[in-house]
Amino acid sequence: MIRTRHNLIACTCFFGSGFLALAYEICWIRMASLVFGAATFALSTVLAVFFAGLALGSYFSGRYSSRTDRPLRVYAGLEIGVGVLVLLSPVSFILANAIYGWFYPLVVNSFTLLSLTRFLLVAVLLLPPATLMGATLPLFCRQYVVNEKRISLSIGFLYGINTLGAAAGCAACGFFLMPRFGVNATLYAGGIVNILIGMIVWMLPLKATAFTPGIPPGEKAKTRRRKSASRSDEREQPQPPLSARATSTLYSLFFISGFVALGSEILWTRYLSLLMHNTAHTYTLTLTVILVGIVAGSILTAGFFDRSRRRAFIFGTVQITTGIATLTALMMPATMWTNRLNVESIPAQLANVMLVMFVPAVLSGVSFPLAVRMVVDQPTESGIGVGKMTAVNTVGGIIGSLAIGFFLMPLFGLQVTLLITTGASLSVGFAVWLLLDRTLRRPVQVGMIVAAIAIWMAIPFLTGTRLPADFLASSGKLVDYREGLRSFMAVVHKDRVLKFEIDRLWQGGDRKNPQIMAAHVPMLLHPDPKQVMVIGMGPGQTAGRFLMHPIDNLDCIEIESELVPFVKKYYDSKWMDDRRVRFIIEDGRNYLTHTDATYDLISIEVGQVFRPGAASFYTADFYQRARRRLNPDGMLCQFLPILFFNVDECMTIVRTFLDTFPQSVLWYNRGELLLVGSTANNLKLKANRLSLLETDDVLHRELEYAYWGGVAHYVNQPEVFVASFLLGPQDLAKFAGTAPVYRDDRPYLEYTTTQTGKGATELIVNRIKDHLGPISLGLERGIHVKIDRVEELRRRNLDDIIAASIHQEMPPLNDLGDHRNAVQWYRRALKFNDRNAVINLFLGVSLAELEQFDEAMHYFRKSVEIDPSNADGHNNIGAVLLVQGKLGEAVACFTKALAIEPDYSDAHHHMGIALGRLGKLDTAIHHFRRTIELDPHHADARRNLGIALQNSGADSRGK
Repeated sequence: MIRTRHNLIACTCFFGSGFLALAYEICWIRMASLVFGAATFALSTVLAVFFAGLALGSYFSGRYSSRTDRPLRVYAGLEIGVGVLVLLSPVSFILANAIYGWFYPLVVNSFTLLSLTRFLLVAVLLLPPATLMGATLPLFCRQYVVNEKRISLSIGFLYGINTLGAAAGCAACGFFLMPRFGVNATLYAGGIVNILIGMIVWMLPLKATAFTPGIPPGEKAKTRRRKSASRSDEREQPQPPLSARATSTLYSLFFISGFVALGSEILWTRYLSLLMHNTAHTYTLTLTVILVGIVAGSILTAGFFDRSRRRAFIFGTVQITTGIATLTALMMPATMWTNRLNVESIPAQLANVMLVMFVPAVLSGVSFPLAVRMVVDQPTESGIGVGKMTAVNTVGGIIGSLAIGFFLMPLFGLQVTLLITTGASLSVGFAVWLLLDRTLRRPVQVGMIVAAIAIWMAIPFLTGTRLPADFLASSGKLVDYREGLRSFMAVVHKDRVLKFEIDRLWQGGDRKNPQIMAAHVPMLLHPDPKQVMVIGMGPGQTAGRFLMHPIDNLDCIEIESELVPFVKKYYDSKWMDDRRVRFIIEDGRNYLTHTDATYDLISIEVGQVFRPGAASFYTADFYQRARRRLNPDGMLCQFLPILFFNVDECMTIVRTFLDTFPQSVLWYNRGELLLVGSTANNLKLKANRLSLLETDDVLHRELEYAYWGGVAHYVNQPEVFVASFLLGPQDLAKFAGTAPVYRDDRPYLEYTTTQTGKGATELIVNRIKDHLGPISLGLERGIHVKIDRVEELRRRNLDDIIAASIHQEMPPLNDLGDHRNAVQWYRRALKFNDRNAVINLFLGVSLAELEQFDEAMHYFRKSVEIDPSNADGHNNIGAVLLVQGKLGEAVACFTKALAIEPDYSDAHHHMGIALGRLGKLDTAIHHFRRTIELDPHHADARRNLGIALQNSGADSRGK
């Protein structure tokens, strides 16, 4: 096809069109999520409008293409138009944000009106450029599909080269352009290149192949077919053209095929969140793999369809194979993915995406040129055929993505929706075989259909996979789960804690943890907070604590509608029924930007910073909008999760925070430090607020909590609480240095924090140490504390961050070799804080596994010395004593453990063993049964219960 320099230039420009189109799509999704909110409904509206524009452009361009002999000149004009609209898009989004903000308070309480407002604004912004982009493929088909023996080959090549450009644009924008240069710079550069492409193609002296005027293309095709039939025998004759009725049938089936194809992308993306953590890279990786697969399927097979007389049979087979391949990939047992869960490196993530998506993507690439070839019999009809088929398939995809994302998935869940979509794919294939294929006899077709159905039905039974339950249980015993619109929420029981997870990422639990301090620290720093907003609820550890203070209103902004009732079912939910609480299901940033409400305190609890959209809560643009929602003397509190940052990134976040809140302080909160900024000029802790630790009984009992020690380190003691102050405004400014300010336009932190900054935590902590000022900088005059003790605790607090990070980064423990390695890790961690009760305990466990019992006992005893309420420590001391045959002492230890935690299954089991050896079989049986009640899968307890019952029966018979 490409025989001249001009044709090479034109096709290179067409590759560039695909490249730029996907780069724009990713940039516009980013901009729209910031303007309209990152909620699924907002983003789906963006994608629906974008694809609707592509469908409109393709349809109308296809109808027009046959009327022009200069299709590339029309294409050139469209590219120039796209470039102009792209150059205007940053300003257009600013205007849209202003309009949206004006309407938002009027429609926020009505989901229908809010969705309609978003849709109309997105349509005005994106429909014109998307329509122009969609018009390009039919025009190129009009120019280059000239040989009736190579219709499919030509269409497949053009479709493939444009899609290959799209894949390259997706990868380049997602991995390089947007994080390196920013959204606006990418759009401005792309718009200029688009205009240059249009100008270059405009000057090419290329005309399309002429056809005889006055004879309708259909009539001309019939004449040629009659002549061809008279010259060729039946064996060499190409497949007869489809009748009008068969063509309409194919359009309907291709619509359903689009419904399934784009809807399946939602299933694939949700499924991948079970294999790897959803990050800013995920969307780019998945879309790139899909596009590359489409290219491979289109280019490698298109030429075959021109020669084939069994196109309908092949098309049906492709649909059936797609359904079976998709079901097989997604129903593979969770155990087969064990070594591929939680992958962090991009190559490992890419491998997972390829395993799940590539084969169905290739089959999707086969479908398009094949379907077009079934309705296009002459080159002059190629533009019309491509336009109609693209439009039909795209509209099906739009409806499929919306229906699956917002109806089928929420209503039926992942597994049932997977069966519905793959069943629909098989049904399309069956319909094509039965209605359009004439190469096989009906009995053969029926037999093949029965075989395909049998395979499809057998896959779930043979694999036995339960989606998503089998994957959500990977970190412990799955108690319950919910499939939300954006994520999987799960309650997992592990180590006697009910952990709350979103997409397998820890969000909190039913035990006190540092999340409670994210409420109490800012509440005590503020002189008299009454109006409070929390963005991101989790299991309610932070949100519920605000109600322990005398506030008037608490607004909880949560993006997942299913989260509130789910948390209420499994966690302390009394606070949820408080009349002061209001739950608002909305994107937090979007709500804060556009609401009219103002607050005394805004608390940001968005979780892991590498999750898509989380880093947008750390930009100067967000802070400026948040400041406008604060009352005089208002405060904003946010985690500074230093475990996810390197030194430069941490300095950037602090510099960005100070840019909007010059009066800011940094407080210790283990690995998630607390940045607190104020609109006032004084953020020092006041004496009357600090005194509440001792005078307020509720608060005093609540803060019987230690970060890393025991009773001596409870934060309800003034010295311990005050020791959490780290840096004041001037010290923070020195810490940040000359770091740049982080802005919405260049979201590079979403990409650099995908992998945690391993090894960087110590550097960040040391930089904080270098800028520690006197403790008096954080205290109002009149507060008297023991300075020596406070300074000692400040040092230990910071050192413990390093110790905890070493513990967190330690590889998994699977065998004795791992425990030998773990001993070295734990010893290194204890060099930073030898008073960490948990690390002392884990070091003892690894030593005990290596049968170094004397040294293990030393660390177990040290653990309970630091924290006498440590049930694990007492249980492990008892376990060592049990091994050493000191049964009475062991029973005393297990008694202490069970006094602290009556439902401690391992302590009950150990107690049963000790009592059984002491001959107290009835009591031993009681403890074994209690163990099984608490942990039905405890095999050792069942075996020991059987032995105890047998021995008890023997004793009874002996008596």
